[in-house]
Amino acid sequence: MFIGLDGAVESLTNSISATETEIPVSGSIATLIGANTSKLRISDGVYTEYVKVAGVSGTKLTVLRGQDGSTARAWATGACVSYVMTTSIVCELIAQGGCAATGTCAAVTYGTKSVPQAVIGKPWSAVVAFANSTAVSVEAKPSWASAVINTGVAILTGTPPVGAVTEPLIVKANGCNASVVVVHDSVSICEQVSAT
Repeated sequence: MFIGLDGAVESLTNSISATETEIPVSGSIATLIGANTSKLRISDGVYTEYVKVAGVSGTKLTVLRGQDGSTARAWATGACVSYVMTTSIVCELIAQGGCAATGTCAAVTYGTKSVPQAVIGKPWSAVVAFANSTAVSVEAKPSWASAVINTGVAILTGTPPVGAVTEPLIVKANGCNASVVVVHDSVSICEQVSAT
């Protein structure tokens, strides 16, 4: 999986027409998004289209095309698909009311994580995801890593320098009714093996 500033980035595994509403992606992004609360950006470096996720089935996403003033287009295999947080999604979430509107809520829960071992001098990335979170924060991370927070997801990237050592990774998520989940892990370091 590749990581971009807006969030998880994948690619289309097949071409799609401008009218298709089911798009096939290459994998991990499908586990990070939720129906009706996620938007994706499809881009080929020239054109951009925003789509709203209406359903998720494995690595196939059912979407509403041409969102946020963009135009539905035909896309070739390999077009970039990235998770984005748009103003319209924030407004829709606020309009849904959540806890304040219903008086009840689903507590924040741990979703999934991918925290691989880091190799000195090699780009590294990790993802920690939560369900029903209202805020996510990275409480501890390696000094050489940077963090980006998207809805319910902490994405960390970086390249460990020579001398890097195993360091803790702590990610905290808050939810309604004062629910809190804290994920403790560590980022272990390996030396790069040279070819001989």
